Amino acid sequence: MAFQSLHHVLGALDQQSAWRSRRQIQQILAAWPELVGSAVAAQTRPWALQSGVLQVGVANSPWVQTLMFERLHILAKLNAHLPYEVQDIRFSTTWWHRRSLDSEDALKTESARVWREHPSRIDGTQPNAAVPAPTNPETAFQSWANQMRSRTAQLPLCPTCRCPTPPGELQRWSCCGLCAVKQW
Repeated sequence: MAFQSLHHVLGALDQQSAWRSRRQIQQILAAWPELVGSAVAAQTRPWALQSGVLQVGVANSPWVQTLMFERLHILAKLNAHLPYEVQDIRFSTTWWHRRSLDSEDALKTESARVWREHPSRIDGTQPNAAVPAPTNPETAFQSWANQMRSRTAQLPLCPTCRCPTPPGELQRWSCCGLCAVKQW
């Protein structure tokens, strides 16, 4: 068996439809924010290119409707930018929920950032902290009450209701979150 040049091997790979489709969707992903703008790109994600039809995941139905009106404009921009033709675009919220692992990691990172910056966060606590399973309702309540007492012992008091309040809430609303909601 003779060795083949790398150029020949890559050319053979490029002729395989799965490889070509993957390369094409990568090209679309790279150009997508530039072609549709950052606001639209944040709400959409090209998912697949099948038989010349681009499948795009969209965050919600109103965006799907808006993008359907802009479909031909987006299609023209895509075809002007790409070395191959995209025949049509289909928008669906279904594909939005089929996010890749990278997207899931991004969501976890974003959730962690939101929690770090949340005004109700108390340093040193984590949401859903592991607590031993209670044996009966009384011990469950006692465990919860003890946790709350230890968490809130050093917190400043809300000027309105005099309840312990996370400092972030006082900075943001000048009172606790419950009193802030009552004022709205």
